[in-house]
Amino acid sequence: MVYEKISIHKSNLKTRQYLVKHDFPKDSKDILAFIKRRKLERNICERRQEKILSAFRSFLNTIKKDFEKIPRNDLENFKLSKKYSKTTLRDYIEIIKDFYEFKYPDKFKRWELDKWFTVPRTKTTPEILKEEEVEKLFNACKVDEDRFIIAVLFDSGARAEEFLNIRFEDIIKPTQSFPYYKLDLKEEYSKTEGRTIGLYWKHTSKAIRDYLESIKEQKPNAQVITRSYDSIRLFLTRLGKRVLNKRIHFHIFRKSSATHYANLDLGREKLCIRYGWKFVSNMVDIYIKRAGIKEEEIKERILNKDLGHLEKENKELETKFTLLNENSKSEIESLKKIVEALQVQMTTNAIAEGIRK
Repeated sequence: MVYEKISIHKSNLKTRQYLVKHDFPKDSKDILAFIKRRKLERNICERRQEKILSAFRSFLNTIKKDFEKIPRNDLENFKLSKKYSKTTLRDYIEIIKDFYEFKYPDKFKRWELDKWFTVPRTKTTPEILKEEEVEKLFNACKVDEDRFIIAVLFDSGARAEEFLNIRFEDIIKPTQSFPYYKLDLKEEYSKTEGRTIGLYWKHTSKAIRDYLESIKEQKPNAQVITRSYDSIRLFLTRLGKRVLNKRIHFHIFRKSSATHYANLDLGREKLCIRYGWKFVSNMVDIYIKRAGIKEEEIKERILNKDLGHLEKENKELETKFTLLNENSKSEIESLKKIVEALQVQMTTNAIAEGIRK
């Protein structure tokens, strides 16, 4: 059953559609048809449709001509615009090129556009937190809920909306055969692909267990974290400033998580599955390259292999021991009830026997 999605963005798709129709009556029909095609072919979300509409409005407001009448030099001038960041401008230009290919394939050939109407991609190092920094944030938290937020954001790499939409039924408890928590990030609440992932960071199991024990039992479809997006965002900002003197936000945990697991040599395909990326996405390559292993690290991994294996076994034994304790407590409680019932029955029988005598 699908429950209402908690969204961090207020939809203004209808407003933007109206503005395109109002401001650009001649091109609006083709623009909306183009977006409809993109939605069918790529299953783009409302947020992406809004960005595409923004791209068309920005472009046409700058050029001030209908698409059919735009000359090459206007396109070249738009490419040099200083009004937008390089990332935004690159995104806008790719949308415009796709539109020309869709509506006016003879006016500008796509292969020609790719030669001169493009913004080169600038390589930047992703801003991430090292594991020891995440540990400092985790240890600085004062309540179970805060520790849950830090551990699950870092371990899962969930997007903000995916995290806010985690329900109690989405947390799969450890078992004897798989002694780690798993998280079911449903496709209904995801920007891309849904997926079920294991949570292996050394602090995550205890953080989840402590938090779940600290709150009352909830309905399966209830949100695990009821705080708003803005409330958590403010908490992360203040915690990061206080502990690390850094600006901390939702997405930095996703990038840090991807780097952390890329360092564990999961491989391209497994990383794509874990973080909900398409197999053709180049996003995963950023983290694989960033996790490039030096010869000294290879030596350390080989020398510490047995130690790592022992640590893994110790972690799994600890979880299994916790599960056994929980089962034992349950069995003890059941035995107590049986003994109490027998005592009541024996007392009743003794009273009855005394009356008969």
